[in-house]
Amino acid sequence: LMNILNPDAFIAKQNLARYHDTGMIDAEYLGSLSNDALPYTKVLASDPREDVRSDFAKGRVWNEHNAATSWQEWRWADVGE
Repeated sequence: LMNILNPDAFIAKQNLARYHDTGMIDAEYLGSLSNDALPYTKVLASDPREDVRSDFAKGRVWNEHNAATSWQEWRWADVGE
């Protein structure tokens, strides 16, 4: 059921909408979300604000460092990365 709901994509969309409304975002957290969120969060890599780009990159590095190491952690979204 959680795969159908796709919580990381939902979180990303909600946070990006809030960013457009308020100008505030936790880009490092969004970068650390699974690859399910990447279609939405990748726009942060080219954001005009350097701090947003940098924080997003830190989150992606954390994500890569903590990637799945066993078959129980495998996710379809990780294919092709």
